[in-house]
Amino acid sequence: MTSPYSFQALRSFCQISQNTIVHNLNQFNANQYISIYVTPIQVLELQTTSRFNQFRVSMIESFLLTFSLIQNTIQSNALLSSLQTNYKQFVQNNSVLSSANIYRGCNCASSSTCVDQSAIYTYPDNRPLFLIPGFYMGCSVIQSLLQSNLKCFYDQGCIDALQMYLSSPMNMTALSLSSLSMYSVNSTINDLLTQLMVEQSILSISYKNYYDQCQPTECTYSVEMAETVETIEMVETRNDVTYIIALIIGVIGGVITILKLIVPRFVKFIVYHIQE
Repeated sequence: MTSPYSFQALRSFCQISQNTIVHNLNQFNANQYISIYVTPIQVLELQTTSRFNQFRVSMIESFLLTFSLIQNTIQSNALLSSLQTNYKQFVQNNSVLSSANIYRGCNCASSSTCVDQSAIYTYPDNRPLFLIPGFYMGCSVIQSLLQSNLKCFYDQGCIDALQMYLSSPMNMTALSLSSLSMYSVNSTINDLLTQLMVEQSILSISYKNYYDQCQPTECTYSVEMAETVETIEMVETRNDVTYIIALIIGVIGGVITILKLIVPRFVKFIVYHIQE
């Protein structure tokens, strides 16, 4: 039974995930946001959210890449587990030999992901007494843990049955289903690890802190600028109307002056011809 080591590995996953997040957040917070002018709040929120999402994806991908590299190195070099879960050693003809373990027809020499149902066995005949739902053992404690889930620990009956075989039973209460959100009862440890065991990422953006840090020497509000433009347009419109009225009056005045010169002469001309 490798379950005790599986829980130690699970604890290590939690610690590594937390350390990874803290380290990367410190680097992210050390970055400076520089702009020539004061950035509007909507733009600042969009840019910050986008950068944070990129940071989060990059952090997870970097962690998983390193984790995968370590696992592949162990498998490709056929490193022997101290628990002899992947290879068993035996002495034959004064020589120490090893043979790969097989789980459900899967050979540990060809794959590190071979698993079988984890159980509590009798000793020394190795007879299974209790199969632990959702928990697996295999070539590697890490690989078998990644394929396992915590289904049993959401069931009080499963916990009570498991404690019957423990030398020192503990006061354990089943996990609450209501506390689940993005993860389900059947979510594997690998599902949790691919999110760095984070339930939810909350980004807090303070525009006030940004504005106070920026300390602009001059402020111009777009609303006031729009009103100024509108006022200018109204003044220009009024000036155009005044100009047109003045132009019309000028034209009418010119016509009257011309008529004053032409009409008397035209009347005299008509009267002269009538008298003749």
